[in-house]
Amino acid sequence: MTEEVRDSFPQKYLESICEENGHIYSVPFQMDIMMFWVNQELLKQAGLDEIKNTGDFDILQKSLKNPDQYAYGDAWENTHVYNSLSQFVNFWGGDYFDWTDPKTKDAARYMKSMLDEKNTSPAQFVDQYEQMEEKFIRGKYGCVFMYTSALGTFLDADVYGKNKIHMAPLPVLHKKKATNIATWQYVLNNASENKDAAVRFLQYAAGYEGSTEYAKIMKSYPARVDVIENEDIDLEGIDMIRKYLREYTLNARPLCENSMGAVSDMGKLFQGYVLGQCEEDSFFEQAQNCINTYY
Repeated sequence: MTEEVRDSFPQKYLESICEENGHIYSVPFQMDIMMFWVNQELLKQAGLDEIKNTGDFDILQKSLKNPDQYAYGDAWENTHVYNSLSQFVNFWGGDYFDWTDPKTKDAARYMKSMLDEKNTSPAQFVDQYEQMEEKFIRGKYGCVFMYTSALGTFLDADVYGKNKIHMAPLPVLHKKKATNIATWQYVLNNASENKDAAVRFLQYAAGYEGSTEYAKIMKSYPARVDVIENEDIDLEGIDMIRKYLREYTLNARPLCENSMGAVSDMGKLFQGYVLGQCEEDSFFEQAQNCINTYY
């Protein structure tokens, strides 16, 4: 990558995920941001235009008429909950890698309180994103955190729109407006027998033209920020994507070499904590041990 091309991607993400010792090892091509999605019909029922803070969760929950409906929905299956756990740590201004940090602890405490106060469902302990999305589509949840890649699912289900399910600004749950970001990426396989051609493709994919064509043909958000900001790119929901890129802190998901082991072990610890199967101090200690083991 030239410096000009490199500068067109989210810098913090590029440095933490794609780069090591000054070398770029992958080319991002699709932007995937953890967005805040709301069911506007349920918000209207509660007399809310949007969810701005934690108090609005309570207002929304009290307005729901079905006992199987919840203000907030999530995927707390042990291999998925790390997404939300790191997301709430973002909001509290904590550090997912430091479980001695009071702000990190407060984020986990708040998630537990959402379950204790019945603002979210115990059934989601076995839910991955497919189940969460399906329940959200059926009107069981007032809001969820989900990546932009869910847009196609909601469009296909004919539930997407400003008066239905849509992306919304981040609420102020504590101190920071921060969210997770991911990208799908191309890499050059070391076993490739056509490395020169592969390099030419990677250069095209990383370039402005390639990224623009990807957005238009695939109707998907590209990884290059300058292409997203191009007013000629007219994709569903792109104005909200631009808002997130301009106004919020974007953090890379906490991944490591053995990511599945790390997220699964942390997920099991978190489940035990929110279910009251281990003491709070024990959870924080074990969470830090998990981080030290994998990272």
